[in-house]
Amino acid sequence: NEKICDGWQKARDEIYAFDARHNFLDLYIKTYIKKPPSPPDIDRNFVQTIDTLILPDVFFATDQSELSRRSFRLLDSLSTSLPGKQIDSIVINGHTDSTGTLTHNKKLSQDRATSVADYIAGKMIIRQQLITARGWGSDRPVADNRTPAGRQLNRRVEIFVYIRH
Repeated sequence: NEKICDGWQKARDEIYAFDARHNFLDLYIKTYIKKPPSPPDIDRNFVQTIDTLILPDVFFATDQSELSRRSFRLLDSLSTSLPGKQIDSIVINGHTDSTGTLTHNKKLSQDRATSVADYIAGKMIIRQQLITARGWGSDRPVADNRTPAGRQLNRRVEIFVYIRH
């Protein structure tokens, strides 16, 4: 024997018209416009420097990603110069010339960057999460790929070392 009360439509419209978010926002603005909140506590700022090393002397056999022994001395020198510094991250970019397919060059450059990253991580005893290896293939040339000298310049490894001070 239940029946809907008179004025139910008006009650329904009032309920749907009430938007708590808008009421809260209005109250928030009124409160904080007169007395803004205190600024948040922020830890000490730090300065980050970036050392960029372009290493044409990191050697690989043609079309291979295994590091040549001739590269060890240079990478060892880099690895011994970094301990004691507060390293934020290390980014290693591998590049190729334009000979070969795009897919092959991307994979080759990624594998070469990963080889360098693994070598540095092993020498420095650094967390692998701090090192990022990326392969760009022939997407970012620094010289003309139509000449042998230009292709040689484009086959490179770049190491970016981000250091906090």
